Amino acid sequence: VSGTTVTLVTTGTCTINADQSGDSNYSAATQVARSFTVLGTLAITTPNSGLSGTYGASYSLSISTSGGAGSNSFALASGSLPGGVTLNSSTGTISGTPTATGSFAITVRVTDANSTTATTSSFTITISQASQTITFNALGNRTKTAGTDTFTVSATSSSSLAVAFTSATTSICTVSGTTVTLVTTGTCTINADQSGDSNYSAATQVARSFTVLGT
Repeated sequence: VSGTTVTLVTTGTCTINADQSGDSNYSAATQVARSFTVLGTLAITTPNSGLSGTYGASYSLSISTSGGAGSNSFALASGSLPGGVTLNSSTGTISGTPTATGSFAITVRVTDANSTTATTSSFTITISQASQTITFNALGNRTKTAGTDTFTVSATSSSSLAVAFTSATTSICTVSGTTVTLVTTGTCTINADQSGDSNYSAATQVARSFTVLGT
């Protein structure tokens, strides 16, 4: 303090004392102290976690701030969040279960309790494809008869996407759709595949073998 001019040096609590020492007619006044908080410039810092997520999995991203009055209001200034994900205007938490994959460029704006708008901050959230697995039960041995021998196979994927079947041993057996045709005796191997889509990556192939017996 110099005269009536207060100079702010850094952030923190500033206390100013007011005194009147009196004169020949008045005794000294009781000192009066007034304190206030010196705030830093309100700003959005880099999100502290969770810039990447996965389709269909619970997602949470915290946006932290520095400076300001401490009671902040968050808003999306531009861009769009992944489907199924929202921004909490009070806590600055972006959360939900993503229903889309890809990169989402967003700009977030924060306003403090004094209605001072911070410089907006832009960043990118990346939601990746989810993994998936195939359930394909073991196949029992079969007997090849003189006629055309066929049977059907089935398998499921954790993504609920359709599973495709192929024969790895076409000289022994062939596959059309879900129908397996026995060609001759030997070891037949059937492959189950799910190639994925925009939300799911390809599943690891599952192979099942069985013996084709003669009569």
